[in-house]
Amino acid sequence: MSRSSEKNRFENRFTEDVIEVAVVTGASGVSSGKVGGDVLWNSSIDIIACKDVNGDKPVVEDEVSLEWLVDDEELRKTRGILTKNSIVRLSIRRGKRSMMLLEVLDVEYKDQELEAILEESMKPIYYNDEILGEFEMNKSVKVFGKDVSWGGEDGDLCFD
Repeated sequence: MSRSSEKNRFENRFTEDVIEVAVVTGASGVSSGKVGGDVLWNSSIDIIACKDVNGDKPVVEDEVSLEWLVDDEELRKTRGILTKNSIVRLSIRRGKRSMMLLEVLDVEYKDQELEAILEESMKPIYYNDEILGEFEMNKSVKVFGKDVSWGGEDGDLCFD
C-alpha cells in the first residue's frame, strides 16, 4: 500500500475537528506495529484520562488509544517523547475509542485534577486468594501475578 493511501485510511477514522487536550498516559508506554504491506508504523499509547483544556468540560476517565503514523526515521526520533504514567498536553482529532495525535504541545503539563488521577492509577492493586495468597496486578499487561514455587521449580503464576 502507498504511503498516502495508508495516511488517508488512517485519518478517515477520525473527525476533522482539531482540539487541545491534556491526558494521563497509562502504564504500558508506546507500542508500534505494521500490518501486511504497510510502509508506516501505527504507534500508540493508552490514555486513561482526558481533559479539554479550552473548555469547562469535566475530566473523562476512560481508557482510549492515542495513535499516530510514522516512518522508520520518525519512529526512532519520537520513541521517548510520550512516556508511560505521565501528563501531557496534545493537539488531537477524535475517533471512536481512539484519538489521532497531531502534535505534542507540552510534555511537562501541570494539572492538579489529572495529577490526582495519575497518582491514584499508580497505586498497586492486589487480589488475595485464600489458597494461593496475594497477587499484584501488572498494570502494563493488566494481569495479576506472583512468584511461586511448584514441584520444586520456581515460576510465575498469572491470571487475567
